[in-house]
Amino acid sequence: PSGPPWLRVNAPPGSAAPGWSAAAFYLAAAATVAVLLGIVLGPHQVGDYFTETDFYGAYAEGARQLQRGHLDPGRYTVVGPVYEIILALVGLVVRDLFFAGELISVAAAGGTLFLWFALLRRRFDAAVGLWTALFLAANPAFLRYGYSATTDALATFLQAAALFALFAMRGARAPLWAGLLSALAALTRYNAIYLVPGAVVAYLWLERPAGMARARALALYGAGFAALAAPWLLISFRQGQAPGAALFHNIAYDVYARARGITWDEYQARLQSQFHSLWDVIRRDPGAVLVRELQNVGDHFRADLENLLGWPAAIVCGAGLLLSLPGGAWRRPLPLAVCGALLFLTLVPAFHSERYSLPLAPIYLTFAGVAVASRFGALAARAVPVPLKWLVALWPLWLGVRDSAARQAHLFTQLPVEVIPAGQTLRQAAPPGARVMARKPHVAYYAGMKAVAFPALATLGELADYCHRHRIEFLYFSWPEAETRPQFWYLLDTSAVVPGLELLRFVAKNPAAVYRIGPAFGEKPAWADNDTVVHMHSARAQLLVNPADVRAHLTVGLYERSRRRPDRSLPHFLATTRLQPRNKDGWILAGEAYLVQGRLAQAEAAYTRAIALDPQNVDAHVGMGWVYLGRGDERLAAEMWRPAIDWVDDPATLQQMAPLFERLGDRVSAEAARRALARRTGR
Repeated sequence: PSGPPWLRVNAPPGSAAPGWSAAAFYLAAAATVAVLLGIVLGPHQVGDYFTETDFYGAYAEGARQLQRGHLDPGRYTVVGPVYEIILALVGLVVRDLFFAGELISVAAAGGTLFLWFALLRRRFDAAVGLWTALFLAANPAFLRYGYSATTDALATFLQAAALFALFAMRGARAPLWAGLLSALAALTRYNAIYLVPGAVVAYLWLERPAGMARARALALYGAGFAALAAPWLLISFRQGQAPGAALFHNIAYDVYARARGITWDEYQARLQSQFHSLWDVIRRDPGAVLVRELQNVGDHFRADLENLLGWPAAIVCGAGLLLSLPGGAWRRPLPLAVCGALLFLTLVPAFHSERYSLPLAPIYLTFAGVAVASRFGALAARAVPVPLKWLVALWPLWLGVRDSAARQAHLFTQLPVEVIPAGQTLRQAAPPGARVMARKPHVAYYAGMKAVAFPALATLGELADYCHRHRIEFLYFSWPEAETRPQFWYLLDTSAVVPGLELLRFVAKNPAAVYRIGPAFGEKPAWADNDTVVHMHSARAQLLVNPADVRAHLTVGLYERSRRRPDRSLPHFLATTRLQPRNKDGWILAGEAYLVQGRLAQAEAAYTRAIALDPQNVDAHVGMGWVYLGRGDERLAAEMWRPAIDWVDDPATLQQMAPLFERLGDRVSAEAARRALARRTGR
């Protein structure tokens, strides 16, 4: 140590962990688990329409089949069976499978924190483990999937367990455990097969297994892996199924759809049937595949830093990487880095997703732990019991916590809570075995019904025919249905009466309609041939979902204006002016509605705003002329109307102009108004 007595600089690289580092970790881990449980018991009452759709559409049914003793390898061509097996087992105690899925994720998240702390504590020390765990707990993706009913938290936990057994467990059975845990991880997410080459590299070159030869350690690892993986492969192949056989669609979608702006729905409808194997994907355009995969290397790494970690944490990781290079310090994180690189490569062929990259997060963040815990640049003041660098590191940690809180709060606003009351209504109304059509399977789960996907059809008649042919008795329509099938927006406006659809319930918050389908469904509604009315009903529905939709406000307002109902049109025109204060059309239409109601002062204010935005606007000047005429100020009315004579389309206004100008002695303008009226009326 050197420097003044109140300050010392610890220059040598390495790490010095305060004795309370372990206690601090346990406190932080307990707090993280408490937060996750609070979310599960609080705002996360239903799964989102994104990642948790797989739970409602697949995992819950798979768990029920397993509880009935039925194991179907055909279900597991994208992910392995482990998640559904665990869900089925937990579901024997926790009857609500969604709640069971949430609890599995909470337990897995807590276990992941513990395993990474224990692993790094053994390879480095408790300080590195503490800071890595802190950054991981603050990570938005880790927190989100720590309470979501998805495979992500469990997959991350099992991969952490396998890495712990590989690089931190001691004893003669450690390689065997590592093989067993690697198999469990791979049978949860097939890309966790990276653990096998990672173990080979580690046992043969990077790590020296304690008390045994390298070959023996590798043989034990292989035996452990085969003990679980081989039976599953045998069962699958005997039934003609190859584990992971459908994963090539992720590659096909990334190369031929997503790269060209085509959505997953469009890919499934237009392109999916063209690919039956990975070879089909490659031979269609080998150059495109190669270019896309090379692009993905850089794009995925940048997305990991920016979206998975966030730049503050990524910068700290970069500092830790640099500190690991000199003096042979790189040897300790090297096995983890090799496994991380192998994991990264398994993700390159598919499109990037934070949830897919989540098991990479603790590997990246190990370097953040190294950066903060290292003695390099660690300043300590006598009055402060920790290195000052630790206090500085609280800033990027806080940024991660703040970002995570904001993301979760936004996600909670997007949860489809409307499916719960809608599902309750369906449960009461539907007979056993009934089917409900919906874009997402959530409502069917809460209704205890079979879900039927909403097909991509063009007309109401086609939709009705599909429902009748497939014996679908109920229809659920909410914003996902409307946004993905916009030709049916009007089904969300319950004032649009459709023959054969009986409204059972309308949920106002996050609007959704529950219909019973009757025999008359398919008959054309009385209003269906009137495009104006169809657009009006669609616009009303759009406003239920997005009250800030200016185009929809104008559509509804103009419809009500055509029906001579200014009291109904005015709120929509005023909404337009609030949302777009520089929209002159909104001000003009609002002024007209005020004028019709005799509210001259408000009409004048509206027209004044319109003229300020567009001083030459004819409609604004005509409207202001009517305001002045209504007040009896004929001179100001004439001043407003005179420049607009040749541009006015409204015969009623032209009919008022000529006598007004005559009374004011302006015969030239009066004659011009008569000629303009003759041109407009043909008389």
